[in-house]
Amino acid sequence: MAEVMTVIPKTYDLLVWILPVLAKFPRDQKFLLGDRLQTGLMDLLGLLIEANYTCDRTQLLRRANIELEKFRFLCRLASD
Repeated sequence: MAEVMTVIPKTYDLLVWILPVLAKFPRDQKFLLGDRLQTGLMDLLGLLIEANYTCDRTQLLRRANIELEKFRFLCRLASD
């Protein structure tokens, strides 16, 4: 079994932390911005788990990096 990359439990912890935060979003933002943040973070976690069990991780980690960048921009948008 492959050793778990450190980023996987950190991403999981972020997801656990952000779910209650997203539940407190205003109604007009909850269903658009909140859903995209939640889905993006879950996709990121899925890509990282998949990369953890793959020999050639490069492509998956690139896709994970793109998901992370989208997540950052959405977080910035949510705070403005």
